[in-house]
Order: sequence, then structure tokens, then C-alpha cells
Amino acid sequence: MESILLSKYAVASFTQAFLGLLITSYLLASAKKDCSAWRLIMFFALLSISMCSSFLLMAVHTPWRSWFGPVQGLVSLLSLVSMIQFAYTFPGGEVSVQSKRALVISLGLAAATFGVGAVYEDQQEIVIVWLGVITVGLSVWAWAVFALRTRMFTQDVL
Repeated sequence: MESILLSKYAVASFTQAFLGLLITSYLLASAKKDCSAWRLIMFFALLSISMCSSFLLMAVHTPWRSWFGPVQGLVSLLSLVSMIQFAYTFPGGEVSVQSKRALVISLGLAAATFGVGAVYEDQQEIVIVWLGVITVGLSVWAWAVFALRTRMFTQDVL
């Protein structure tokens, strides 16, 4: 039992994982699922996996716990890729050329992030800064698409 530590960060990760799993199961149980709904389900499922990995990283203190860090980073980036895809297809569910371009660019950024992690494996500061910049960039990208599409749809209604 000495290798398990339930800190406030571990409890916060567990809570977020639980909520993500709850939302994912609710969305899976809903009757009507189009393309955008599946992308939202993918986002919450990947977010849940990322938070489970974060919980294990924070709570379990064993020699092999360092493997949870890269898993959390990869799954977090993939969840942001699915959120960007959801942002491009939300009302209507149609896949556009912009959505396909965004998929290629965002997956390329995620792959580049892990390429930087492999090259600079011994210099953790560089990897952490790069991961942070890419994560913030992908998050801002998703919210910018949401804002632009919301503005377009509210102008159509008015």
C-alpha cells in the first residue's frame, strides 16, 4: 500500500475520468448518432483514458509509472484532434474539405510532438514546453472554429 498516494491531483484526475466515462456512456446510449456525435463520443472517451492515465501517474508510485506520462500526452492530443473534427462538423454532421485538411494538420502536429519527444528524450524541459504549446494551440484552434461557426449560424437565423 505504500506505493499508492491519493493526492488532490490524483483525486481530481479520478473525478474527471469518472465524469468523462459517464458522459461517454450517456452519448453511446442515445438513439441518434451522426458523424459529429461519434466525434464527440471519441473526444470524451479519449479524455477519459487520458484522465485514467493521469490518475495512475499521480497515484501509483512504482518504477514503471513513467510510462503513463507519454500515454497521457498522446491520448490528450488525440482527444483534441477529435474535438477539432467535431467543431468542423457540429451542426449537420457533414464532412467538408476544411475538416479533412484540419485532420491532416492536427494529426501532423500530434506526430511532430511525439517526434520531438523521441529526439529530445533526455531533455524533458524542451518536450514539456513543446507539448504545452501544441496542446494550447490545438485547444485555441477548436474554440476558434466553434466561435466562427456559431457566428455564421446566428447570422443565418437573424
